Amino acid sequence: MKDKIINFCIILVALFTSVGIIEIYLKYNPSLFPTFGWQHNNILKEKIDDCPKKNSVGVFGDSFVEFYGNSNNNLVKKLSLKNKSKQFCNFGLSGTDINAYVNRFLRVSENINLNSAIFFIYEGNDLKDFFYKNSYIENNLLKLNSQKHKDRNLGFAKNLIKSTYTINIFYRYIFKRFSIFKKKIDEKLIKNLFSEKSDKYLFIEKLENINKKNNNFDLKKKALIENDILNRSIYYTSLFFPEYYKLFNNPNEENYEKQKKILNYYFNFINNKCEKINIECNFVIIPEATFISKKFKLEFYDFFEFKGSSINKKSKIINYLENNYANIHYAAINLTYDDYLKLDGHLSNSGNEKLSDFVLKINNELEYNIEAK
Repeated sequence: MKDKIINFCIILVALFTSVGIIEIYLKYNPSLFPTFGWQHNNILKEKIDDCPKKNSVGVFGDSFVEFYGNSNNNLVKKLSLKNKSKQFCNFGLSGTDINAYVNRFLRVSENINLNSAIFFIYEGNDLKDFFYKNSYIENNLLKLNSQKHKDRNLGFAKNLIKSTYTINIFYRYIFKRFSIFKKKIDEKLIKNLFSEKSDKYLFIEKLENINKKNNNFDLKKKALIENDILNRSIYYTSLFFPEYYKLFNNPNEENYEKQKKILNYYFNFINNKCEKINIECNFVIIPEATFISKKFKLEFYDFFEFKGSSINKKSKIINYLENNYANIHYAAINLTYDDYLKLDGHLSNSGNEKLSDFVLKINNELEYNIEAK
Protein backbone atom coordinates (compact mmCIF):
# COMPACT_ATOMS: atom_id res chain seq x y z
CA MET A 1 0.00 0.00 0.00
CA LYS A 2 2.83 2.35 0.91
CA ASP A 3 4.55 1.66 -2.43
CA LYS A 4 1.34 2.42 -4.32
CA ILE A 5 0.99 5.76 -2.53
CA ILE A 6 4.63 6.63 -3.31
CA ASN A 7 4.19 5.65 -6.98
CA PHE A 8 0.99 7.68 -7.19
CA CYS A 9 2.76 10.72 -5.72
CA ILE A 10 5.65 10.31 -8.17
CA ILE A 11 3.22 10.14 -11.09
CA LEU A 12 1.33 13.15 -9.77
CA VAL A 13 4.51 15.22 -9.37
CA ALA A 14 5.70 14.17 -12.84
CA LEU A 15 2.33 15.13 -14.33
CA PHE A 16 2.26 18.58 -12.72
CA THR A 17 5.91 19.14 -13.64
CA SER A 18 5.24 18.23 -17.28
CA VAL A 19 2.19 20.50 -17.40
CA GLY A 20 4.21 23.32 -15.86
CA ILE A 21 7.04 22.94 -18.37
CA ILE A 22 4.61 22.86 -21.31
CA GLU A 23 2.74 25.87 -19.95
CA ILE A 24 5.93 27.91 -19.56
CA TYR A 25 7.19 26.91 -23.01
CA LEU A 26 3.92 27.85 -24.73
CA LYS A 27 3.69 31.08 -22.76
CA TYR A 28 6.99 32.18 -24.27
CA ASN A 29 6.01 30.84 -27.71
CA PRO A 30 2.41 32.09 -28.07
CA SER A 31 2.49 31.83 -31.87
CA LEU A 32 2.28 28.01 -31.62
CA PHE A 33 -1.32 28.24 -30.34
CA PRO A 34 -2.19 31.93 -30.85
CA THR A 35 -5.85 31.63 -29.87
CA PHE A 36 -5.10 29.71 -26.64
CA GLY A 37 -3.97 30.77 -23.20
CA TRP A 38 -4.63 34.50 -23.25
CA GLN A 39 -8.35 34.96 -22.73
CA HIS A 40 -9.46 35.44 -19.15
CA ASN A 41 -11.62 37.83 -17.17
CA ASN A 42 -11.61 41.35 -18.53
CA ILE A 43 -13.13 43.68 -15.94
CA LEU A 44 -12.76 47.36 -16.82
CA LYS A 45 -12.56 48.48 -13.20
CA GLU A 46 -9.54 46.21 -12.68
CA LYS A 47 -7.95 47.54 -15.87
CA ILE A 48 -8.47 51.09 -14.65
CA ASP A 49 -6.96 50.26 -11.25
CA ASP A 50 -3.84 48.86 -12.95
CA CYS A 51 -3.32 51.92 -15.15
CA PRO A 52 -1.42 55.01 -13.89
CA LYS A 53 -3.88 57.83 -13.22
CA LYS A 54 -1.87 60.44 -15.13
CA ASN A 55 -0.02 60.69 -18.47
CA SER A 56 -1.10 57.27 -19.73
CA VAL A 57 -2.03 56.27 -23.26
CA GLY A 58 -5.38 54.48 -23.36
CA VAL A 59 -5.64 51.83 -26.07
CA PHE A 60 -9.12 50.71 -27.16
CA GLY A 61 -10.35 48.05 -29.56
CA ASP A 62 -11.48 44.45 -29.81
CA SER A 63 -9.53 41.19 -30.03
CA PHE A 64 -6.87 42.83 -32.21
CA VAL A 65 -5.91 44.81 -29.10
CA GLU A 66 -6.48 42.04 -26.56
CA PHE A 67 -5.10 39.11 -28.60
CA TYR A 68 -2.05 37.27 -27.16
CA GLY A 69 -2.77 38.68 -23.69
CA ASN A 70 0.28 40.03 -21.92
CA SER A 71 2.81 38.21 -24.09
CA ASN A 72 5.36 40.06 -26.21
CA ASN A 73 3.26 39.24 -29.30
CA ASN A 74 0.47 41.47 -28.08
CA LEU A 75 0.09 44.78 -29.92
CA VAL A 76 -0.05 47.00 -26.82
CA LYS A 77 2.83 45.14 -25.20
CA LYS A 78 4.91 45.83 -28.31
CA LEU A 79 4.07 49.53 -28.09
CA SER A 80 5.14 49.53 -24.44
CA LEU A 81 8.44 47.78 -25.18
CA LYS A 82 9.27 50.09 -28.08
CA ASN A 83 8.36 53.33 -26.32
CA LYS A 84 9.22 53.04 -22.63
CA SER A 85 8.74 56.75 -22.05
CA LYS A 86 4.98 56.19 -22.06
CA GLN A 87 2.63 53.89 -20.21
CA PHE A 88 0.24 52.16 -22.63
CA CYS A 89 -2.87 50.78 -20.92
CA ASN A 90 -4.74 48.01 -22.72
CA PHE A 91 -8.52 48.47 -22.52
CA GLY A 92 -9.31 46.19 -25.46
CA LEU A 93 -12.09 43.61 -25.22
CA SER A 94 -12.56 40.89 -27.83
CA GLY A 95 -15.90 40.46 -29.55
CA THR A 96 -16.87 44.13 -29.27
CA ASP A 97 -17.42 47.05 -31.67
CA ILE A 98 -17.00 50.83 -31.86
CA ASN A 99 -20.00 51.37 -29.59
CA ALA A 100 -18.27 49.32 -26.89
CA TYR A 101 -14.93 51.07 -27.44
CA VAL A 102 -16.59 54.44 -26.86
CA ASN A 103 -18.40 53.32 -23.70
CA ARG A 104 -15.16 51.93 -22.29
CA PHE A 105 -13.33 55.12 -23.23
CA LEU A 106 -15.96 57.25 -21.48
CA ARG A 107 -15.64 55.17 -18.30
CA VAL A 108 -11.83 55.29 -18.38
CA SER A 109 -11.76 59.05 -18.96
CA GLU A 110 -13.92 59.51 -15.85
CA ASN A 111 -11.24 57.83 -13.73
CA ILE A 112 -7.90 58.50 -15.45
CA ASN A 113 -6.35 61.70 -16.80
CA LEU A 114 -5.19 60.18 -20.06
CA ASN A 115 -2.38 61.80 -22.01
CA SER A 116 -3.81 60.43 -25.25
CA ALA A 117 -5.93 57.62 -26.66
CA ILE A 118 -5.61 55.25 -29.60
CA PHE A 119 -8.59 53.44 -31.09
CA PHE A 120 -7.87 50.42 -33.27
CA ILE A 121 -10.62 49.86 -35.81
CA TYR A 122 -10.72 46.63 -37.81
CA GLU A 123 -11.79 47.23 -41.39
CA GLY A 124 -13.37 43.77 -41.56
CA ASN A 125 -16.10 44.18 -38.94
CA ASP A 126 -15.98 47.56 -37.17
CA LEU A 127 -17.40 49.59 -40.06
CA LYS A 128 -20.42 47.42 -40.80
CA ASP A 129 -23.13 48.97 -38.61
CA PHE A 130 -25.14 49.85 -41.72
CA PHE A 131 -26.01 46.13 -41.82
CA TYR A 132 -28.27 46.76 -38.81
CA LYS A 133 -31.89 47.85 -38.98
CA ASN A 134 -32.48 51.54 -38.27
CA SER A 135 -34.50 50.79 -35.13
CA TYR A 136 -31.64 48.76 -33.64
CA ILE A 137 -29.11 51.45 -34.52
CA GLU A 138 -31.14 54.21 -32.89
CA ASN A 139 -32.11 52.25 -29.77
CA ASN A 140 -28.80 50.52 -29.11
CA LEU A 141 -25.72 51.61 -31.04
CA LEU A 142 -26.07 55.39 -30.95
CA LYS A 143 -26.87 55.60 -27.24
CA LEU A 144 -23.41 55.97 -25.75
CA ASN A 145 -22.98 55.80 -22.00
CA SER A 146 -20.05 55.00 -19.73
CA GLN A 147 -22.35 52.90 -17.52
CA LYS A 148 -23.09 50.59 -20.46
CA HIS A 149 -19.49 49.47 -20.90
CA LYS A 150 -18.97 45.75 -21.39
CA ASP A 151 -16.90 43.37 -19.26
CA ARG A 152 -16.02 39.70 -19.59
CA ASN A 153 -16.46 37.53 -16.52
CA LEU A 154 -15.99 33.86 -17.39
CA GLY A 155 -16.35 32.27 -13.99
CA PHE A 156 -13.70 30.14 -12.31
CA ALA A 157 -13.83 26.96 -14.46
CA LYS A 158 -14.03 28.67 -17.85
CA ASN A 159 -11.46 31.26 -16.82
CA LEU A 160 -9.04 28.47 -15.88
CA ILE A 161 -9.60 26.61 -19.15
CA LYS A 162 -9.25 29.63 -21.42
CA SER A 163 -6.28 31.21 -19.66
CA THR A 164 -4.03 28.11 -19.66
CA TYR A 165 -2.50 26.46 -22.72
CA THR A 166 -2.39 22.85 -21.56
CA ILE A 167 -5.96 22.65 -20.27
CA ASN A 168 -7.12 24.62 -23.30
CA ILE A 169 -5.52 22.10 -25.66
CA PHE A 170 -7.07 19.16 -23.79
CA TYR A 171 -10.45 20.89 -23.63
CA ARG A 172 -10.66 21.80 -27.32
CA TYR A 173 -8.89 18.86 -28.99
CA ILE A 174 -10.02 16.01 -26.74
CA PHE A 175 -12.83 16.84 -24.32
CA LYS A 176 -15.00 18.87 -26.74
CA ARG A 177 -14.39 16.39 -29.53
CA PHE A 178 -16.00 13.52 -27.64
CA SER A 179 -18.14 15.37 -25.11
CA ILE A 180 -21.92 15.20 -25.09
CA PHE A 181 -21.79 18.82 -23.89
CA LYS A 182 -20.35 20.06 -27.18
CA LYS A 183 -22.38 22.96 -28.55
CA LYS A 184 -23.37 21.53 -31.92
CA ILE A 185 -24.29 23.83 -34.76
CA ASP A 186 -27.57 22.11 -35.61
CA GLU A 187 -30.95 23.28 -36.94
CA LYS A 188 -32.17 24.20 -33.45
CA LEU A 189 -29.19 26.49 -32.86
CA ILE A 190 -29.51 27.95 -36.37
CA LYS A 191 -33.21 28.68 -35.79
CA ASN A 192 -32.45 30.55 -32.56
CA LEU A 193 -29.64 32.53 -34.18
CA PHE A 194 -31.82 33.33 -37.16
CA SER A 195 -34.55 34.71 -34.92
CA GLU A 196 -32.02 36.79 -32.98
CA LYS A 197 -30.25 38.15 -36.05
CA SER A 198 -33.47 38.82 -37.99
CA ASP A 199 -34.48 41.31 -35.28
CA LYS A 200 -31.25 43.24 -35.78
CA TYR A 201 -29.92 42.82 -39.30
CA LEU A 202 -30.74 43.56 -42.91
CA PHE A 203 -29.47 41.46 -45.87
CA ILE A 204 -29.86 38.21 -43.94
CA GLU A 205 -29.94 34.95 -45.93
CA LYS A 206 -33.11 32.83 -46.08
CA LEU A 207 -33.40 30.24 -43.30
CA GLU A 208 -33.78 27.34 -45.74
CA ASN A 209 -30.53 28.29 -47.49
CA ILE A 210 -28.71 28.63 -44.17
CA ASN A 211 -29.82 25.18 -43.04
CA LYS A 212 -28.93 23.67 -46.39
CA LYS A 213 -25.39 25.01 -46.26
CA ASN A 214 -24.93 24.03 -42.62
CA ASN A 215 -26.22 20.49 -43.21
CA ASN A 216 -23.94 20.03 -46.23
CA PHE A 217 -20.85 21.60 -44.67
CA ASP A 218 -17.83 19.31 -44.48
CA LEU A 219 -17.92 17.47 -41.14
CA LYS A 220 -14.16 17.66 -40.53
CA LYS A 221 -14.18 21.41 -41.06
CA LYS A 222 -17.28 21.77 -38.93
CA ALA A 223 -15.63 19.86 -36.07
CA LEU A 224 -12.84 22.46 -35.96
CA ILE A 225 -15.47 25.17 -35.56
CA GLU A 226 -17.61 23.33 -33.00
CA ASN A 227 -14.50 22.59 -30.92
CA ASP A 228 -13.64 26.33 -30.99
CA ILE A 229 -10.34 25.64 -32.74
CA LEU A 230 -11.53 27.96 -35.51
CA ASN A 231 -13.69 31.03 -35.02
CA ARG A 232 -17.43 30.31 -34.79
CA SER A 233 -18.42 33.90 -35.52
CA ILE A 234 -16.77 33.75 -38.96
CA TYR A 235 -18.71 30.60 -39.80
CA TYR A 236 -21.96 32.21 -38.63
CA THR A 237 -21.23 35.21 -40.84
CA SER A 238 -20.72 32.89 -43.83
CA LEU A 239 -24.09 31.25 -43.11
CA PHE A 240 -26.20 34.33 -42.50
CA PHE A 241 -24.35 36.76 -44.79
CA PRO A 242 -22.65 34.65 -47.51
CA GLU A 243 -21.91 37.80 -49.56
CA TYR A 244 -20.79 39.79 -46.52
CA TYR A 245 -17.44 40.99 -47.91
CA LYS A 246 -18.92 41.97 -51.25
CA LEU A 247 -21.74 43.95 -49.60
CA PHE A 248 -19.37 45.53 -47.11
CA ASN A 249 -16.54 46.40 -49.50
CA ASN A 250 -18.65 48.30 -51.98
CA PRO A 251 -22.18 49.09 -50.70
CA ASN A 252 -24.79 50.73 -52.89
CA GLU A 253 -25.29 54.48 -52.57
CA GLU A 254 -28.12 54.24 -50.02
CA ASN A 255 -26.15 51.96 -47.70
CA TYR A 256 -22.98 53.97 -48.24
CA GLU A 257 -24.72 57.15 -47.05
CA LYS A 258 -26.08 55.25 -44.06
CA GLN A 259 -22.58 53.93 -43.29
CA LYS A 260 -21.08 57.42 -43.43
CA LYS A 261 -23.79 58.85 -41.17
CA ILE A 262 -23.22 56.24 -38.46
CA LEU A 263 -19.43 56.50 -38.55
CA ASN A 264 -19.52 60.29 -38.58
CA TYR A 265 -21.58 60.13 -35.40
CA TYR A 266 -19.04 57.85 -33.68
CA PHE A 267 -15.90 59.69 -34.75
CA ASN A 268 -17.32 63.16 -34.14
CA PHE A 269 -18.53 62.07 -30.71
CA ILE A 270 -15.09 60.76 -29.75
CA ASN A 271 -13.25 63.76 -31.18
CA ASN A 272 -15.53 66.19 -29.33
CA LYS A 273 -14.97 64.29 -26.10
CA CYS A 274 -11.19 64.26 -26.65
CA GLU A 275 -11.20 67.99 -27.31
CA LYS A 276 -13.28 68.60 -24.18
CA ILE A 277 -10.85 66.73 -21.91
CA ASN A 278 -7.88 68.12 -23.88
CA ILE A 279 -6.20 64.91 -25.06
CA GLU A 280 -4.85 63.73 -28.39
CA CYS A 281 -6.95 60.92 -29.93
CA ASN A 282 -6.15 58.87 -33.01
CA PHE A 283 -7.84 56.08 -34.91
CA VAL A 284 -5.84 53.37 -36.66
CA ILE A 285 -7.72 51.21 -39.15
CA ILE A 286 -6.35 47.68 -39.49
CA PRO A 287 -6.78 46.33 -43.05
CA GLU A 288 -9.14 43.40 -43.65
CA ALA A 289 -7.15 40.26 -44.52
CA THR A 290 -9.26 39.23 -47.52
CA PHE A 291 -8.76 42.68 -49.09
CA ILE A 292 -4.98 42.47 -48.67
CA SER A 293 -3.89 38.97 -49.66
CA LYS A 294 -5.24 36.96 -52.60
CA LYS A 295 -3.86 33.77 -51.08
CA PHE A 296 -5.60 34.44 -47.76
CA LYS A 297 -8.87 35.26 -49.52
CA LEU A 298 -8.83 32.08 -51.61
CA GLU A 299 -8.21 29.85 -48.58
CA PHE A 300 -10.70 31.77 -46.44
CA TYR A 301 -13.50 31.78 -49.04
CA ASP A 302 -12.91 28.13 -49.89
CA PHE A 303 -13.03 26.97 -46.27
CA PHE A 304 -15.99 29.02 -45.02
CA GLU A 305 -17.72 29.07 -48.44
CA PHE A 306 -18.24 32.80 -48.77
CA LYS A 307 -19.69 34.12 -52.02
CA GLY A 308 -18.80 37.19 -54.04
CA SER A 309 -16.42 38.37 -56.69
CA SER A 310 -12.69 38.76 -56.16
CA ILE A 311 -11.96 41.71 -53.88
CA ASN A 312 -8.44 42.92 -53.27
CA LYS A 313 -8.74 46.58 -52.37
CA LYS A 314 -9.61 48.62 -49.33
CA SER A 315 -13.25 49.36 -48.62
CA LYS A 316 -15.05 52.27 -50.23
CA ILE A 317 -15.57 53.93 -46.85
CA ILE A 318 -11.83 54.12 -46.08
CA ASN A 319 -11.09 56.87 -48.59
CA TYR A 320 -13.97 58.93 -47.22
CA LEU A 321 -12.74 58.61 -43.63
CA GLU A 322 -9.13 59.42 -44.51
CA ASN A 323 -10.21 62.51 -46.46
CA ASN A 324 -12.51 63.83 -43.75
CA TYR A 325 -10.60 63.09 -40.52
CA ALA A 326 -6.98 64.07 -40.02
CA ASN A 327 -6.64 61.66 -37.09
CA ILE A 328 -7.86 58.54 -38.94
CA HIS A 329 -4.96 56.51 -40.29
CA TYR A 330 -5.34 53.49 -42.55
CA ALA A 331 -2.44 51.13 -41.80
CA ALA A 332 -1.06 50.75 -45.30
CA ILE A 333 1.99 48.87 -44.03
CA ASN A 334 2.61 46.22 -46.70
CA LEU A 335 0.84 43.47 -44.79
CA THR A 336 1.14 40.06 -46.47
CA TYR A 337 -0.35 36.59 -46.11
CA ASP A 338 2.09 35.68 -43.32
CA ASP A 339 1.06 38.73 -41.27
CA TYR A 340 -2.38 37.21 -40.63
CA LEU A 341 -3.36 34.01 -38.84
CA LYS A 342 -4.55 31.39 -41.32
CA LEU A 343 -8.36 31.09 -41.62
CA ASP A 344 -8.69 33.60 -38.80
CA GLY A 345 -7.77 37.13 -39.88
CA HIS A 346 -6.14 38.34 -36.68
CA LEU A 347 -2.62 39.64 -37.04
CA SER A 348 0.28 37.30 -36.44
CA ASN A 349 3.33 38.37 -34.46
CA SER A 350 4.91 39.86 -37.61
CA GLY A 351 1.69 41.73 -38.37
CA ASN A 352 1.60 43.26 -34.89
CA GLU A 353 5.26 44.13 -35.28
CA LYS A 354 4.52 46.14 -38.43
CA LEU A 355 1.41 47.72 -36.93
CA SER A 356 3.19 48.82 -33.75
CA ASP A 357 5.94 50.46 -35.82
CA PHE A 358 3.28 52.25 -37.86
CA VAL A 359 1.58 53.58 -34.71
CA LEU A 360 4.83 54.82 -33.17
CA LYS A 361 5.72 56.55 -36.43
CA ILE A 362 2.39 58.40 -36.33
CA ASN A 363 2.96 59.27 -32.69
CA ASN A 364 6.46 60.65 -33.39
CA GLU A 365 5.16 62.74 -36.29
CA LEU A 366 2.38 64.19 -34.13
CA GLU A 367 4.80 65.07 -31.32
CA TYR A 368 7.15 66.72 -33.84
CA ASN A 369 4.31 68.82 -35.29
CA ILE A 370 3.18 69.89 -31.79
CA GLU A 371 6.72 70.94 -30.85
CA ALA A 372 7.11 72.80 -34.16
CA LYS A 373 4.07 74.91 -33.34
